[in-house]
Amino acid sequence: MKWKRKKLHFGGLHLREYVKRIQAIDCVTILPVTEAIWMEGILLDWDHADSADRVIVATARLHSVPILTKDQVIFSYYDRTVW
Repeated sequence: MKWKRKKLHFGGLHLREYVKRIQAIDCVTILPVTEAIWMEGILLDWDHADSADRVIVATARLHSVPILTKDQVIFSYYDRTVW
């Protein structure tokens, strides 16, 4: 995982503390990964093996929301990507 390989940085915060702070923001909702999301991720017509990216895109599609990311792989696949 990117966090374990130190490829994700949270301003010096531990991941748990970072998520706790995100959860405290009123306009942000962290959605659970449901069976429907997992299935959507598996069924995506996308030649991309990263399961985390697939879950992110599937979640956005099922909830009809944009994705805020600079990840070019997601950006090139999902048309509601913002950065």
